[in-house]
Amino acid sequence: MNAPRPVSSEPSRREAARAAGASSAFELLVAPYAQRLYRFLVVRLGDEREARDALQETLLAAWQGLPQLRERDRPWPWLAGIAANKAADSARRRVPVVPLRDAEPGYEHGGPSDVAAALAQLPRSSREVLLLRYLLRLSEDETASVLGVRVGTVKSRASRARRLLLEELG
Repeated sequence: MNAPRPVSSEPSRREAARAAGASSAFELLVAPYAQRLYRFLVVRLGDEREARDALQETLLAAWQGLPQLRERDRPWPWLAGIAANKAADSARRRVPVVPLRDAEPGYEHGGPSDVAAALAQLPRSSREVLLLRYLLRLSEDETASVLGVRVGTVKSRASRARRLLLEELG
């Protein structure tokens, strides 16, 4: 009489091959967009460490939500929407930090820091529409999809946000 074979807790070779295939397919899907997502998150959050964390959360959520992706040939708006939501989650968890001083020695006005500071002063909805439209270069339709609003709302928010940004920049 043969003794029963021990049940292995390791996945079979077929399961391992399927997982490896899914992993490489996912990598091929998101790799072209990883840098753009990271840049968006750095600008949105203003902190590289938080942006890296939010990017990891974005990629994990994308992996978990992959079965819900309807347009596999156009993943960019879907990924951008996940990143925008993860950035908002991260910003809500943030503990405010009081700066030690207003400006660094040798600080010159008019550079990217002024734009980032002006963006930070805008209302969240204005800031998000500018970042999605002009940093991530989403179309009006894609931006509307990410934000869950109508295209007309995106147009009016973008117009108002540009005006507010110009006012902030003086």
